[in-house]
Amino acid sequence: MADGAEALRAGLGGLGRGFGAVVATFHEVVGPDLARVATPTALRNGTLSIRCSSSAWAQTITMMELELVERLAPRLGRGTVTRIVARAGGPPPRLEAQPRPEPPPVDEGTRARMEALVAHIDDPALRAKMLAAAIATARRRAMRPEG
Repeated sequence: MADGAEALRAGLGGLGRGFGAVVATFHEVVGPDLARVATPTALRNGTLSIRCSSSAWAQTITMMELELVERLAPRLGRGTVTRIVARAGGPPPRLEAQPRPEPPPVDEGTRARMEALVAHIDDPALRAKMLAAAIATARRRAMRPEG
């Protein structure tokens, strides 16, 4: 398992007997084949909602409902999930982070204005960090759509 997925599971698992814990254990409970086509989307009053990539997979999960509830019980606590509702709804969302486009560099005029803003800071390390933050903010703002 990739380190990122492990970290996600560890972080979500720390949320306790709620939806985060369901997401954290879902892959192990349903197995890799089903986890590729089904994603838990909500947990309300014991009902776990799952979105599937097709109606055939939703039907499969519906047929496995009792088995999946029993598999979840030891990990989440009996009664946390008492019912599963599976629906088709397109491909499940991916948990992997998608790379963001690189913000454009700032022009020399913007950089000079940012340097002037932080010039009064006496501590050189703090001044450098504040300059970096100001430049990063300017770069992100440059990516916003006009309007």
